[in-house]
Amino acid sequence: NNLINPINRLYLENPNLFESIFYFFAINEIPINFLYFTLTTFFTFSLFLMLNSLKFKWVALLSTIPYLFIVVSIGYVKQATAISFIFLAIFYFNQSKLKSMNLMIIFASFTHISASIFFLINIYFF
Repeated sequence: NNLINPINRLYLENPNLFESIFYFFAINEIPINFLYFTLTTFFTFSLFLMLNSLKFKWVALLSTIPYLFIVVSIGYVKQATAISFIFLAIFYFNQSKLKSMNLMIIFASFTHISASIFFLINIYFF
């Protein structure tokens, strides 16, 4: 029996950060709801950390609640995790910590491929 179960096959075909975390939870039989709760908490933490570094935080909060907070953070887990890292990158950019900002952009790119556009923007401007 040289069959690969579906979880191992998913990890071997797409070894990015999110699938690696999912693989870890599946192998150790940790409930997946705990992973979703952790990622949603990370999203909320990074959102409010970024909002505190902005000048008009209430305007930014009111603009993020309808779509980012309700739709994306509840439904699209990979995208919400990537957006969380982008929020942290914006927070570090506002504090002029470029190394930390670059690290958060790299983590966002590992989580979801669409976040790599921020890496290209970063290369172009810095």
